[in-house]
Amino acid sequence: MKLSALNSKIALISLTALSVLSLQNGVKAEEIVADFSQLEAGESVEGLGAVHELLNIQALTGDGIAVFEGEGPGAYGAWVKETGKHSVKNGGLSAGGFANKQKNNAFTFSFAEDVTVSDFSLEMKDYGDWNPNKATKHGVYLTAFNAFGDVVDLFSLEHETKAAKDDIANNIFKSNTVGLRGDVFEATDANPFGDTLLSVSGEGITRIELTFDNNSDERAGMSSDPNVAFGALAFNANPSVSSGVDVPEPASMLSLLAIGAMGAGSALKRKRQG
Repeated sequence: MKLSALNSKIALISLTALSVLSLQNGVKAEEIVADFSQLEAGESVEGLGAVHELLNIQALTGDGIAVFEGEGPGAYGAWVKETGKHSVKNGGLSAGGFANKQKNNAFTFSFAEDVTVSDFSLEMKDYGDWNPNKATKHGVYLTAFNAFGDVVDLFSLEHETKAAKDDIANNIFKSNTVGLRGDVFEATDANPFGDTLLSVSGEGITRIELTFDNNSDERAGMSSDPNVAFGALAFNANPSVSSGVDVPEPASMLSLLAIGAMGAGSALKRKRQG
């Protein structure tokens, strides 16, 4: 083997190592958006690979199912001003999403082995227009954990209302228009109820929990408003894993470089001896 060819081989190994280490250090994460359109309405979203090969969705209790605008099963009915009724089944979920069939609504999200994420977001649809058990304290929490069980980040939405079955968001914003402020089609930047983006971020996230709290005995540990669904789930995954490439650890890569150099040296020695 000629010396120029050996140098090229060593350079290629070195360049590969640098590229891999650069990706492993998180220079460029891959954003993944869950595609619910691949599922049928009512089909399970639970388990690794059901929605995406890297994502594992699990309902804490009950069954997590895919839902779509205008189709059954219905997680909620969206209010339409023109009709004066909640007349659009799963309104705002034209691209699809998921819900809890039993309307318990707490979920966990984890990932394939060795995958970590740095950002995770989820849209909560139609939360805040119904309070059937007259709770006065309400909480929504998205909590991110690392592999050691430490909290990396927390998103929380907490509020207090009067003990009434009507709109939770109306009670907060002092509106006289019952049935609108917490509805998906009535959400605004100033009043996110009805279409709320839940998000967490940080390094080394391996698990996310969506949980709820309220002071109603009937719905303890569940959302005050049972008629909700979730859509537009996205996360940034570790690039070395999400790209499908099995990336060696830095120590392994250094060994690879050493082996390449040894091979080059042996070839040179044989060349001289010949």
